[in-house]
Order: sequence, then C-alpha cells, then structure tokens
Amino acid sequence: MGAAFAIGNAVAAVVMLRLVQRGGAGFQPGWRATPAWALFRRILQVGAVALACTALIGLLVALLPLQFAQLFTPDADVAAMVAGALRFIGVALGLLADGLISASGVRAGVWRAR
Repeated sequence: MGAAFAIGNAVAAVVMLRLVQRGGAGFQPGWRATPAWALFRRILQVGAVALACTALIGLLVALLPLQFAQLFTPDADVAAMVAGALRFIGVALGLLADGLISASGVRAGVWRAR
C-alpha cells in the first residue's frame, strides 16, 4: 500500500507539472524569468490556509478514527477495522488534500499572474 501511495503521488506531481507547463493553470510560466516575489507570497498565503485546514481535518481523523468511521457505517466491526487504518493514514490523507486544494485554487484563478 505504501508503494502504491508513493507512485500515486509521483504520478500526480508529474500530471500537475505538465498541466502548469501547458498553461492549464491560467498562465504559462516562464521558467527562466526572475521570480515574482509578490505572487510567491500570495501563493504561500493561500497554501498556508489550505494546509492548516486539511492538516486539522487529518489530525482529527487520526485522533478520532472510530467516530469518523461510524459516520459511514453502522456495523461496529467494519468501523473498528476502518478506525485502525485511519490512525495511520489520517494525517497523510489530510496533507494530500492540501495539494488538491492548492491545485484547484490555481485552476480556478485564485492566483493570477501579472
């Protein structure tokens, strides 16, 4: 499962890089241009908020996995099995969601190139 997770993250990173390179993020980056520090700070601000929100959700799932699992199933055995898995992967899934939220913010035009 760990190898599949690593491969999935690597593939997602390559796909997002290709999307940005082709201008699908709303702008075509100039890789040899000087850094736009104002844009960089805005991206960090949005990313920090997304990271805080998703890390909090991941932390809550990791700390209260049984309660989270019981939201989706009335079966106590299934909830216990899911809770066991969520203790280990809750935070990682929260941080993965941070990347998805950040990518959707770029796609929606939250960050505008100047």
